[in-house]
Amino acid sequence: MSADMRGATKKTGYRCAHPGCACFAELADLLVREPEPGLSWWRRGGCGPMGRWADQVPNVSGLTNAIDVIGYTHISAGRDRDSAELFRRVLQVPIRKPDVIAALNDPILSRINFSVGRIAVNASEFRNVAEYISAGDIKVSPGTGNVAFYDNHLNELTTQGGNPLLDFTDRAQILHECTHAIVDINGLDIPRLHGEVAAYLTQLTFMVISSPSPLRPAVLPRQVSPMARLIWTFKRVILDYNLHNARGFGAIIGDMDTMQLAQAVHALPLYAGVAEKARSAVADLGVPILHNQMRALKAALKRGHQPKHAPAPRITHAMIF
Repeated sequence: MSADMRGATKKTGYRCAHPGCACFAELADLLVREPEPGLSWWRRGGCGPMGRWADQVPNVSGLTNAIDVIGYTHISAGRDRDSAELFRRVLQVPIRKPDVIAALNDPILSRINFSVGRIAVNASEFRNVAEYISAGDIKVSPGTGNVAFYDNHLNELTTQGGNPLLDFTDRAQILHECTHAIVDINGLDIPRLHGEVAAYLTQLTFMVISSPSPLRPAVLPRQVSPMARLIWTFKRVILDYNLHNARGFGAIIGDMDTMQLAQAVHALPLYAGVAEKARSAVADLGVPILHNQMRALKAALKRGHQPKHAPAPRITHAMIF
């Protein structure tokens, strides 16, 4: 082990990423808890076969395939069977409460600040959601489906299927649903479609900041799918309002743009049956606070009413960029 590696060990508590090293289990644990930093550290500290494979992994979303190759390589060579099996177990761990809290504290959220009517979307609101989740007032349940879903009747977030090695599209999907939790916590009585507008703006703004690209095509063709139309329409508004950079920090989405975005949402089959001004039952309003009196007082001062919604379709990197 080099002097640099020994220094990294002392500083981080993790040693090299070679499968034969005793620290392999610790590295696997790091990748589960902190996938992006874990992958970065793996690249810097990798030696031997693991280091060579790590150099070829562009981001966390590419890590699964790399691990499969690593596991196959070492098993076929008759070496490190336990190490390969360990990483397979890492990939079978579901998305859990700490992963959702990590997404809600993503540094990118400090660059997002806009409002749609009475819905304020910013880092402070997402930290508030994280507090509700940490306290158990909002439950997080690991899911197996393709999308996450926030249930404002049960005050429960069900995560999408997968593992904690979340890429930015996975985190964006969780943030979409947590935007509905913002509406729920603040008890906002708003049209359901406006809640979806705020959630999709959050999801797609996070994706644009994570992987910037121009609006393509410059003019939307007539014959496109409802989802393609939604993505294009929302991205145009994001770029027009500069929601992805400092110039749009604190932007208020205008009524005409909100209406146009709501129409794009309504065009999706999932929302076709939602009336323009449909709202939720009063009985589903708000999130009871059981564990923090100060937070309960703060919430009571802000509370109004909030909408109910359906799980949003998944948006992948390839669909928008």
